[in-house]
Amino acid sequence: MTRPLNEPQSLSLEQCRKGARLTLMYKAVNGKIALQIPDYVKPKQRITRQYHHMKFTLLTPTSNTHKFSFYARTIPQWNSLPAGVIDQLSVEAFRASLITF
Repeated sequence: MTRPLNEPQSLSLEQCRKGARLTLMYKAVNGKIALQIPDYVKPKQRITRQYHHMKFTLLTPTSNTHKFSFYARTIPQWNSLPAGVIDQLSVEAFRASLITF
């Protein structure tokens, strides 16, 4: 997700961090790393046309400590990705599709 700074359309730091979080989530969901998703992160029960099959229920944190945690910040962004991005077969393809999305 990183590009050299001399390229004309470099990503902002915020975009790089978002891409890094989403890539880590992709790796965890697809078993590419040894990160266990905690029990309190539950998959969505109801699937409709606008939902991809890997959506998670939004967390409702009550304190700032939890509000800015990895899963609380990443799940809304993960759920907003289209199925074409989520269904990539490799990490490199996922990162490339994130840049174009």
